[in-house]
Amino acid sequence: MIGKDSNYPKLFMFVAIVALVGLGLVTGGVNYFLVSAETQVSNTPPVPPDPQSEGVPATPSGPGAAGTPAVPPTPGAPKSDGKGNFTFPSGWSMVSGLEIGGYDLKPFKDAGLILYSFNDPAYPTRVWATYPAEGETNQTIIPRIPLGYYVYNHGADPSKATLTKGGASSEGELMFARGWHLMYFPAAAATKDSLFEDIKLTYSDSSTVSAQDATSSTLHKASIRVFVIVDEANITLGSAVKELTGEDSTTTLSKIPAQSYFWLYLRRTKDRVVGLEVAGNASTSEKDKIDAWLKANNLNDCGDSPGTMYAGGNCLFDESTGKLKDKYEYLIEKFPAKPWND
Repeated sequence: MIGKDSNYPKLFMFVAIVALVGLGLVTGGVNYFLVSAETQVSNTPPVPPDPQSEGVPATPSGPGAAGTPAVPPTPGAPKSDGKGNFTFPSGWSMVSGLEIGGYDLKPFKDAGLILYSFNDPAYPTRVWATYPAEGETNQTIIPRIPLGYYVYNHGADPSKATLTKGGASSEGELMFARGWHLMYFPAAAATKDSLFEDIKLTYSDSSTVSAQDATSSTLHKASIRVFVIVDEANITLGSAVKELTGEDSTTTLSKIPAQSYFWLYLRRTKDRVVGLEVAGNASTSEKDKIDAWLKANNLNDCGDSPGTMYAGGNCLFDESTGKLKDKYEYLIEKFPAKPWND
């Protein structure tokens, strides 16, 4: 039985105060380490893990530098002829969702190639996914626009693969979570300000802003950094990437080159990013108008009469880079008057 002058109330208050102080210290410490971790990870774009000698991808532990496998001094032959035929040199190279989206990737696997994705929606925590996946038989990566992908050919010779349409649909929600994202830029060379103006972020609350607005002092919804990949055959960070800052130096660039790959960093936001368009690509509504216009006028994807012949077999194929241009970007440039709006 507790008496009138019992010390229990005082003891209880003392314990409660100690507990609150302890909780504050723990919370502060956790926040400190979270902020420190975010600051640290934003400084270095991730790279693929070093493939094991037998060609099975190593399990990545998270973003960060990795060993560099032997790579040829030049990327080798063009990776695509615009008609589904791909050639990948020994070692590292890259390919975009624009080029392989909607294709059946089984020939890719049969050719002994490994596809690395850092953006697969099945892995929203920003970890490397691979196709073919170790120990699995089902396709686990769905290439999509505007994402970029690393390819590793562990053979000594170039590897060829002929892909056919019929892969998994690229429709569905992409989750652009906090951290790094590997993207493809299909348009002409652009300054940092121009690129940031043309990067559109859509949040889970349905709001859409440009990267330029997102980094403004008013919104503070996203803190964005871009590292351009200047050497696709190399994953050594010191020579493979340069930060897009508006100035040219040994570590920075004033412009992002045409049809190139880049790492995009997004900070954690209250409303997560669920959609992203890159470099002046047409909006969803304009794409619908363009497609309807092509169909109504019996035109092919190049805005020409069916059966029109093109150098390289495809008007969207750039022979100088071995890459495909974005269809809508091409048509907007070809038809500046935008007849689909008439």
